[in-house]
Amino acid sequence: MAPTALSKRTTETLDAIIKASTADPQHQLPRLVVMVASADSCLYAGAGGVEQLPPPEESITTPDTITPDSIFELWSCTKLVAAIAGLQLVERGQVGLHDDASHHLSALKDVKLFKGMGEDGEPILEKNDVPITMEMLIDHRAGFAMWYECPEYDAYLKRKGIPLDLRLRTLDQFMAMPLKYAPGTRWSYGPSNDWLTMVIEAVTGMTLQAYLDQNIFGPLGVRDMTYQRPSNKINFAFVPADPLAPYTVGPETLFTVHSGGAGLYGSPRSYLKIVQALLNGGVGSSGERILSSATVDTMFQPQLSSDKQREDLGYYAWSTTDAFTRSHETPPPVEWGYGGLIQLEGVEGGRRQNSLTWSGMGRTHWVIDREAGITFLLTPIVAASLVLIDSDVLLNGDKQTSSRRPTFTFLIKHPSGKLALWDLGFNKEWLSYIKPEKRNSYDDFEVDINDNLETMVKKGGVDPADISLVVLSHQHWDHTGEPSSYPNAEIIVGPTEHGAIPALAGLTNVTTLDWTTNPGKAVASFDHSYDVFDDGSFLIVDAKGHTPGHLCALIRTSKDEYALLGSDGCHHHLLLSQDPQHKDLQICTSFYTDSAESDRTLARMRACEKRDDCIVVIAHNEKQWDAWFKDEKYGWGPELNGWKEKGYKF
Repeated sequence: MAPTALSKRTTETLDAIIKASTADPQHQLPRLVVMVASADSCLYAGAGGVEQLPPPEESITTPDTITPDSIFELWSCTKLVAAIAGLQLVERGQVGLHDDASHHLSALKDVKLFKGMGEDGEPILEKNDVPITMEMLIDHRAGFAMWYECPEYDAYLKRKGIPLDLRLRTLDQFMAMPLKYAPGTRWSYGPSNDWLTMVIEAVTGMTLQAYLDQNIFGPLGVRDMTYQRPSNKINFAFVPADPLAPYTVGPETLFTVHSGGAGLYGSPRSYLKIVQALLNGGVGSSGERILSSATVDTMFQPQLSSDKQREDLGYYAWSTTDAFTRSHETPPPVEWGYGGLIQLEGVEGGRRQNSLTWSGMGRTHWVIDREAGITFLLTPIVAASLVLIDSDVLLNGDKQTSSRRPTFTFLIKHPSGKLALWDLGFNKEWLSYIKPEKRNSYDDFEVDINDNLETMVKKGGVDPADISLVVLSHQHWDHTGEPSSYPNAEIIVGPTEHGAIPALAGLTNVTTLDWTTNPGKAVASFDHSYDVFDDGSFLIVDAKGHTPGHLCALIRTSKDEYALLGSDGCHHHLLLSQDPQHKDLQICTSFYTDSAESDRTLARMRACEKRDDCIVVIAHNEKQWDAWFKDEKYGWGPELNGWKEKGYKF
């Protein structure tokens, strides 16, 4: 539900995975730290393994010494920090995104274009006439490459005595590396970010460490991120030639040059503060802003300009995405933003669409999933109402007390433009969906039908043909309407409900949820869920009791607010009341097929209503009807987005 905590089951699962994966640090994972956070709080921090792996001839005497505050070598996780720093200069007007970067760092004027090795063994170098822009240095389109991309490029580096190991290169050796490609034509993972931070130093007159301390680390409360190797950093583990032998511990090699491509040391807890700030639109947990929200938005936007550049990125998509997408055969389509790789399609069980990610050679990974904060447009519609007697819905209700109540339908609009309807109410032909032998019992039923829902939807400016999804919470006639009026919609119903809904007869576009084969994740204390758009923002949950396959839904209405569409999980608003005088009210069991399950569903709904970040809307809540629709009882109600500020919860 709200990003304030992970479920107990999720945390226990993560704990178990970490424990099992690091049980033998000398043969399995030497150490593992996993941290999960929302924009403003840490939701999970787990760790297992050892901080300092002993030599293979020694045994581990103190297990589980790694913590979220242990110091790791970040390697290419440094690149995100470099991108943020470069974008800060652009925001402040100190450089232009499309400026010729050589105006700020003259050495870029002298960079040559590598055309291969001549017959005499000497490199063929040409003058580069294409300006290298700040943007190219940020997004790896400047034309610099890694030595392993081309055998001749490798030969050039060896010929010039430039070490292949980035850590050993001097500043002069960095500057002696030619371009492999003409600037702007290819995406190539090379020292572009190293050049970027040289520009930053030239523009600001500060060392890179000083700039980062003042403009990123300091404002975010990061105190342990540095280019100077700390004495307490973890040691590297290396797989020996004999795969059954214990890991060896590696040599310590320092970076000669402090730059944006690699070289930072820091703890997972500190790095989390950086990615949290981006998740929060550029603002850290203490309120300090490091980037504008508009600039952060650009980091998540694809920047590649040709299919060839996307093809270049393909190799890295394979090598960096498999672990987090579970896509072991074909990697999902990806793009490159400012600072990381963008996943264009979500993968079940892995990263979701539009997440931003990258990693470092030391197997340090980060992922920012802004889709978890997606906003839905949620609007109630009332086309008809009916009278309910309190004694029918409350165990201790008054037989003499009754009231007219709405049948809420909800239009749900996804930011992609997709439209869904939650429940269809009932229309003027509702009696035709009741078995003939039972119709007499409805002769005195007090219903009021203002208009058929599909007509009311049209009056609201929505073509029923544009509805792509209809969810029927359960089988009862006052919720099933006329599904055939939405010809292009997939219709979703709960287990066992399909055959009990006459309005679905003959329709082939019906999906029946099956919690046995596809249980989904536990959410908001409901055992099972179905993620409609695969982004965690529209979750159908198992809420059996009123009928065997009754459904509710959890909708994200803003970044930090939710609505639980409770349907007929209960029929009286006082059952959800937090007032102590109503705490003993109970559901009238004759109105529900399974009283025990009904009680469990009600308890879950009450828990949601108790939260400050969730509003529960049941299908027949006359109090909400009166407040939202006032004198206009039928038609389109107000948007529920921003319900807290609007005072819709009472």
